[in-house]
Amino acid sequence: MLYVPPPTRYDLKWRMLGIPIRVHPMFWLLAALLGWNNDNPKLTVLVWMPCVLASVVVHELGHALTARRFGGGQPQIVLHFMGLATSGALAQSRQRIIHILAGPGTGLIVAAIVAPLFFLQPINNFWVIACIHTMFMINLVWSLVNLVPVLPLDGGQLAEELIARKRPAGSFYRAAGLSIICAIVAAVICLVGAIVFRSGSWFFGVLMAGLLVFYNVQMRRYGAMMEREQLDTPRQSWEKDPDWWR
Repeated sequence: MLYVPPPTRYDLKWRMLGIPIRVHPMFWLLAALLGWNNDNPKLTVLVWMPCVLASVVVHELGHALTARRFGGGQPQIVLHFMGLATSGALAQSRQRIIHILAGPGTGLIVAAIVAPLFFLQPINNFWVIACIHTMFMINLVWSLVNLVPVLPLDGGQLAEELIARKRPAGSFYRAAGLSIICAIVAAVICLVGAIVFRSGSWFFGVLMAGLLVFYNVQMRRYGAMMEREQLDTPRQSWEKDPDWWR
């Protein structure tokens, strides 16, 4: 369901642990917008953006290595609007759940490793301390945010998988409905945070939550359409338009 952008001449490419990784230019732009520091732009360029890249790659490696371990073929990682690890479908529900949790789980492990340095600060160097703080906060916050039950985040995929265990038919439709509720709640929380703290990160959270609400509204309509087709029921008028998702 997620859009994978085509390669461009400006993509950054390398391999890690045998897994190809591609970074689209849009990733750098969004990372800069999310963490731009007007008081010290060098912190954004030299600390924030490299730490975001490292943290997202580690997160996606958790997904990719798990998929490869369970026979999901040769995975690849693409960083665009957000990280995406693509692989073949996994056969068992247990394997899919482990695969989903591997990403945020890896991030939380990194946060736990960095935590002693974060709290003790044994190295008296501004740039080193800035890197430690940034790595800790990104891996902790991003991993916890990813566990929120909103598609296409890991928490939303986990919710869909658990729903499918009880009621396989229409599980995606129900997961999208849950995602809409949770995304609206997240948008309200971020809006309050943006008003109180006047931080760009909170405003970005409002934008992200709004986009996730829109995404899941469209996916819920798609799920309803697919369920009706399986039941051989008439299509609605909007479903006859090939560009309905726009």
